[in-house]
Amino acid sequence: MRIKIFCEYLENPIGIDLERPRFSWQGIGALEGVKQLSYRLIVSKHKDPFEDSSMAIWDSGTVLSDLSTNITYGGEALETAERYYYQVKIIDNQMNEYLSDVGLFITGIMEKKSWKAMWMGSSQMNQNTLWFRSKLFLNKKKIKDAFAYIISPNYYVMTVNGRAVTDTVLNNAW
Repeated sequence: MRIKIFCEYLENPIGIDLERPRFSWQGIGALEGVKQLSYRLIVSKHKDPFEDSSMAIWDSGTVLSDLSTNITYGGEALETAERYYYQVKIIDNQMNEYLSDVGLFITGIMEKKSWKAMWMGSSQMNQNTLWFRSKLFLNKKKIKDAFAYIISPNYYVMTVNGRAVTDTVLNNAW
């Protein structure tokens, strides 16, 4: 049986800004009569949470429960724009162990005081403006990761050098 895991009902979400996100999982190909007896959920900065649990920022420990939805994070405070990996191990009523795929979530801006960005636009902008551009200059260092936190009253399309940054269109600000 393969276990698929989610954070806030999403696969590998980016921009989670909840102090205590919720995790869920589902067994794919589960046999009839086989039920979850317990689970252990680990959230870590390590790409393989169960391989090196010493780097865990939260370990639920073994929980005797058949619950697999809305398991609330109970670890230390999450950091802004940080990668977290999570994984669950379940034991079924036949005493078989199953390890889920590793999930990833990246946090958004966790504290209001961290919102220090300038408004992007120009003095010519007004309520009817639909498009705006802003120049961004980067130093010559190689970029490892980049995040754009976008606040929009509606939908948006983000491009860099004329190319869309995602394969989706009219992204919802949420």
